[in-house]
Amino acid sequence: RLSAESAKSTFERALVELQSTLRVLPVEVAEAGAWRYSFVYDLVTRHLPDLPAQAQQIPRREARARLVAQLLDNVVVATQPEIQRVFHVFKLTRSELDRTLADLLETKQVIQTTVKGLPSQSYISARAVKLIGKR
Repeated sequence: RLSAESAKSTFERALVELQSTLRVLPVEVAEAGAWRYSFVYDLVTRHLPDLPAQAQQIPRREARARLVAQLLDNVVVATQPEIQRVFHVFKLTRSELDRTLADLLETKQVIQTTVKGLPSQSYISARAVKLIGKR
């Protein structure tokens, strides 16, 4: 019954949660659906069987820092509430995020500043700033 219009948002939320918690990943594209284009998903461990063992070797604090730094490298700038929303599936607490951002500021991977048009202090990827400066 997941193909019914009423189940669409439930299905999409579940798929987002499965992807963001690294349980499934898109592995191919199928000619299906209204647009004749649909992703085929499979279990992460089927394609990356060593991933769980590798992940267990990374301390949680370091893993959080890597993930937040990667997010900022991808989006360049985000406020703390935006970062919190992205990582809600990991149940990241406010104090954990505060500590992670402090670590990233200390290691100069992130810059904190006010950005015109954004409601609060923002965090900017230092890597992105360097890349923009090289242009």
